Amino acid sequence: MERGFTQAELARILGLTPGAVKAWEAGRGTPKIETLVKLVDPSVLDIDISALVSVPKGETFLGDLRTLRLITQSQLAERIGLSQTMMGALERGEINLSEDVAEMLAAELDYSLSDIRSAFNRARSRPPHTPV
Repeated sequence: MERGFTQAELARILGLTPGAVKAWEAGRGTPKIETLVKLVDPSVLDIDISALVSVPKGETFLGDLRTLRLITQSQLAERIGLSQTMMGALERGEINLSEDVAEMLAAELDYSLSDIRSAFNRARSRPPHTPV
């Protein structure tokens, strides 16, 4: 860990179990966005989100872009005036991405329209059974 925390210490600070921290470090689980927010806090690890969430360039989905901005799906949906159900369907590429919604996503997440469209298109065209 960046600050020399043991798994147990970090778990205690975050209000989680040591097993959860161990699973993240082993790549068997991922922390919730609320936990990521705590982790990047200067009083905990004081690191950039990209050190915790690594998605290769050109492989991001909409949900990855949202996560890199430390915003939950429900927060983003509320900010752009969509239901969480619709936001989830967009992130999975199950419904069409309108130009208006793409522009709102780009503005809210501070990415280019091209980044938003590309992330959506990757979700839309992913092979069956591929998680987003």
